[in-house]
Amino acid sequence: MTKSKTFKREVGVGLMLGFCYVVYTGDHEMVKVLVWPVFSFAALAFGMDWYGKVGSSPRDTSGADGLQRVKPSDGSWR
Repeated sequence: MTKSKTFKREVGVGLMLGFCYVVYTGDHEMVKVLVWPVFSFAALAFGMDWYGKVGSSPRDTSGADGLQRVKPSDGSWR
């Protein structure tokens, strides 16, 4: 199974650039309308990307510090 690219980060960056253009041109009423949707999408896109790279897989036994967690074989981990 191949991973398909979702372009979440790229769309988030594009929205942020468009938002910066609207701020630069001085359309303050449009800025009031766009600020929440643009920043919400960008934050979620980058947050989900970060969470996916940190190790959200249930089979992943390594922690965020990169150390492998090993269960003792004597049954004391229960």
